[in-house]
Amino acid sequence: MKKILIAVFLCSLYAVPSLAIVDVEIVGGVSQMTEPTTVDSPTNFNVTANTGRSYGAMAQFHTSFGWGLSTGLLYTEVNFHELVTSGGATLLNSDSLVPYYQIPVMATYWIGGILAFGAGGYYAFPGGNISAGGTTASFSTQNYASNDYGFVGDFQIRVPLGILTSLTATALYEYGLQNVSTQAGMTAHNQGFIFLVGLGFGI
Repeated sequence: MKKILIAVFLCSLYAVPSLAIVDVEIVGGVSQMTEPTTVDSPTNFNVTANTGRSYGAMAQFHTSFGWGLSTGLLYTEVNFHELVTSGGATLLNSDSLVPYYQIPVMATYWIGGILAFGAGGYYAFPGGNISAGGTTASFSTQNYASNDYGFVGDFQIRVPLGILTSLTATALYEYGLQNVSTQAGMTAHNQGFIFLVGLGFGI
């Protein structure tokens, strides 16, 4: 009987959500970000998202039910294709990759320690040089602002592996408020999705 009770207890550790108040996650995945652009001229910009990379670490401060806080540091690529036309002529038809380090901060509401919804903001700064039209240069050389910020929302699912470990899946949507272009007469904002999976460890 004693062995049976021990076995039941050990199995139960793999059937309950993490009981930790703080979870640290190592995450990685893909970004589907774009950069809608307008200019004070008849020029037309058609910007479509390419798949980029996103990875880093997230920290969750929460209980099984109720409000918590989510933050982290992510390397995220805004990878897009840009077709620029004017009067029927093609001015530009190329891919661009803009790397950022991002710090999201979100208030999250947890349901059973397994599902969570959240919203907040993010701040971003350069994560390297920009690749555009076959060339690589700094943010300032490419007429980009040195930072970005905006709103972020997320949805999280946690699959418990044990009392202090879990698999995680997170979807983030970011809506940039900063005009990331420093070129006169041009407005551009980052926006799109980031999809992450990871391994969480409770503290």
